[in-house]
Amino acid sequence: MSAQIFKDCTRPLIISEDETKEKIAELVGLNRSTAQDIKTKIDDYGSPLPHKQTGRPLKINERTERHLSRIIREDPFASYKEINVELAKLDVFVSIETLRSYVDRLDFKSYRAAHKPRLTARHRKIKLRWPKEDPNWTEDHQWRSVVWSDESRLCMKGNQEKYINILANRFHPWFTNVTAHQERDFIFQEDGASCHTGGYARWWKETHQIKGFEYWPAQSPDLNPIEHVWNALERRIERKRSSIKNLEQLKVALREEWERMDDEFADRLVRSGYLDPKELIQHNARKALATMNLLSSIGINPSGFSKILSTRFYAHIIRPQLEYGVTINRFTSSQLYTLEEAQDACIRGIYGARGKASTKVTLHLSKLPPMSERVNILQA
Repeated sequence: MSAQIFKDCTRPLIISEDETKEKIAELVGLNRSTAQDIKTKIDDYGSPLPHKQTGRPLKINERTERHLSRIIREDPFASYKEINVELAKLDVFVSIETLRSYVDRLDFKSYRAAHKPRLTARHRKIKLRWPKEDPNWTEDHQWRSVVWSDESRLCMKGNQEKYINILANRFHPWFTNVTAHQERDFIFQEDGASCHTGGYARWWKETHQIKGFEYWPAQSPDLNPIEHVWNALERRIERKRSSIKNLEQLKVALREEWERMDDEFADRLVRSGYLDPKELIQHNARKALATMNLLSSIGINPSGFSKILSTRFYAHIIRPQLEYGVTINRFTSSQLYTLEEAQDACIRGIYGARGKASTKVTLHLSKLPPMSERVNILQA
């Protein structure tokens, strides 16, 4: 029965409360059993409308919600499974779907992390080695004499034999013709893939007088304008995805879109995308300055990469989380001592110090009161 019928029936049922079941049913135009059901609901709940069921209690209470919020804020990249493991430590066991609903209730959004090239310390060192050793490269001279290369994301895996076969049948005839026509030497740029740097590949290129860079920084798409070509090609292929059913159709589509790319597009990339060696160093410095400005925006004074800045970073970012934890929990003196040691280890890590001898010094410099004192103040 609809809610409208329930509402329409309410008044005559109340008015006719002392009437017989047959009379009430006649007044509201319903059969006797339906009218009796409605009257019973009015007697029991005060309304003919469906009664809201209480259901089982919530899996996560307000306190656990605060813990959940803290877990997500401390590790924004944690997966739902990892968050569930942390909740299990609090004796809270929920399904992924339940956890997802609570995360939505807390106004957190789920995103896939963008894939970024991972630079090791060795990669960073090599990336700056070349501009320091060859600081005089210019656009009109050296950069315009570079033949750029890179495997696209649409190519299959290869080895030295397949790679040299491509160079011999496709690249070398073109390269020889361009070199003779331009009457100048060109440099063939390759990354450090094993099929490029293997013994057979090096021997073949030396035999055919193909010069390259002595070394090329790994994980450095910002130095290679051909990356933008692959992005453009991938976008064009993506628009045809629904019509591509097999590998042969993919090959045909790639050839068609490749032929449609004009020379001006590639030339424009080279003119606008190259980095002067000196600018490359400044480019990395700008990233550092951007980081400093970001720290400044959250209240940390960008006075430089110093111990004072590191201390302020600790005081503004790490310590508030620690204090939040000791505020919502009741720890024993032994547990507070353990937290104190963890804090000291963190500060020593910031300062690069060793052993407990530095603890008093670092605490003095960072002006952090003892853990027990903070607990007394926060829980007062």
